[in-house]
Amino acid sequence: TARHRVLCSTYSDAIDIDFSNGTMTDISIYNAGNDGIDVSGSQIHLTNIYIDKSGDKAISSGEASQMEIKNIQIYDSEIAFASKDNATINADQVSVSSANVGFVVFQKKSEYGPGNMIISNLKEHHIIKRTLIEKNSLLILNGTKIQPNTKKVKNVLYGKQYGKASK
Repeated sequence: TARHRVLCSTYSDAIDIDFSNGTMTDISIYNAGNDGIDVSGSQIHLTNIYIDKSGDKAISSGEASQMEIKNIQIYDSEIAFASKDNATINADQVSVSSANVGFVVFQKKSEYGPGNMIISNLKEHHIIKRTLIEKNSLLILNGTKIQPNTKKVKNVLYGKQYGKASK
């Protein structure tokens, strides 16, 4: 369990959690060089999260992770939320301002399935590309299911068109 942490100016991911379970509360992240919070194979509960200037994804969930988020504010990030490879993000009280891409849901690795994301009580401003959704992935924004709109999402991510290339 993490509480009241402020992370500033990281070169790569600010918080990277692999195959763990836990809770983080009252976290502020500024200037993450890559992802703000990156979760793989984990069950994580986040409450009162603030992410400003994430170089890639503010929130990234993959490899069958389950993320429950309550009260999150994301500002000036390349990608606000990404869920891939059987991961599920369930977020309530969400604010996203100034992102190149808002919500990305897809399958990256062949051994996993599509991503899932349910966002409730969403307020959004200045998002250039709202969604990248692959067939069979699920995105629900404020109770409305959003239809798939992109084939092979991974082919436009990772610095190819959106996001940041891994080093």
